[in-house]
Amino acid sequence: MRQTFSVVFFLKRRHKIEDKPQTIVARITVNGESSEFSTHLKCCIKDWKSNIQQAKGQRLATLTLNSSLHDIRARINYIFHQQTLHEESTSPQVIKEIYLDKSRTKHHLLPFFDIHNENVKKQIGKGRSKATYQKYEVTKKHLKNYLQENFSLNDILICKIDHKFIWEFEIYLKTIANCGHNTTAKFMQFFKRIIRLALHNHYIKEDPFLNYEIKLQDVHREYLTVEELKIVINKGFKIHRLDLIRDLFIFASFTGLAYSDLKNLQKKHLYVFNGELWLRINRVKTDQPSTIKLFDIPKRLIEKYDNTNSDYIFLVPSNQKVNAYLKEIADLCGIEKNLTFHCARHSAASLALSNGMPIESVAKMLGHKNIRTTQLYAKITDIKLAQDMDELEMKLDF
Repeated sequence: MRQTFSVVFFLKRRHKIEDKPQTIVARITVNGESSEFSTHLKCCIKDWKSNIQQAKGQRLATLTLNSSLHDIRARINYIFHQQTLHEESTSPQVIKEIYLDKSRTKHHLLPFFDIHNENVKKQIGKGRSKATYQKYEVTKKHLKNYLQENFSLNDILICKIDHKFIWEFEIYLKTIANCGHNTTAKFMQFFKRIIRLALHNHYIKEDPFLNYEIKLQDVHREYLTVEELKIVINKGFKIHRLDLIRDLFIFASFTGLAYSDLKNLQKKHLYVFNGELWLRINRVKTDQPSTIKLFDIPKRLIEKYDNTNSDYIFLVPSNQKVNAYLKEIADLCGIEKNLTFHCARHSAASLALSNGMPIESVAKMLGHKNIRTTQLYAKITDIKLAQDMDELEMKLDF
């Protein structure tokens, strides 16, 4: 329902002396109903312009007064917008009470989430990735569904969010939304960032996440050993789709490219350095550059699928199809592992680290923003540790 709304300022004239300060009153009107309150600001009758509802003149005191009136109007407009965002009715008395009760600012969660996400979206490619924006959007979607499922609400005031609300949202994600533990933890982390932002903006006084812990579980990162990679490379496939997917997997195993990066890989990403063919591409997930020297096998695969009519190096099927076909490839190769395309990225990291490539170089190859991310891959295998221990044993002379 459309609601009429206005805010006006006027002087509360207690006397007619032109140069004696009078109190400025704000009147809020919604659907013909009004409520007034003192702004605690004052202006002389001779300096007040009723037609524009502000003081006249360019003195510093006048400019400061008009700026304060502008802030009050903007604040009241914002409260009205928040109150009616979900087609709910409001009244001038409610708006007045919210405005005057500044210690408990009434901000709704989902509009605040929208504003935050829109700001993240504007920064895609400028320090923020599209993947991060999408994760915030999915977190907001889960919160919206949770409010409907558990409370039959379209939104909630941020000041109403407490430890119980957070705890029950975690349970909702794990049960109704059927999210795994680490996926749930990630969504809770994104939600926590929104609440902390509200805290920093003084929308709430206390952090409801204060006594809540978010812990990620260690995940086993599947990868192929050198022997298993050789089996996949040498396996002959008469079916074209399996041959293609095997080649894409092997290319990623030598370059460390994730599925989305391989799908976006174009000829413009190739370049020659010191007489060798390299590729450089900004990762879709983090917008960080991956810089990779191409060995003989990936170079041969580029030549194999060269298409003069396309800017893309490979025509990559959907991620769902790729992973489904990899299950067939694993069966045909006798590999008893849960083979997914991301295993290729893990295999590349394992191959590099196990053969002595410094972790800083591996991070550069994988396009990691933080080397701590690369250190997770270093836990994949103990082969390098065994090699290093063997070398140390040979150097020690006791």
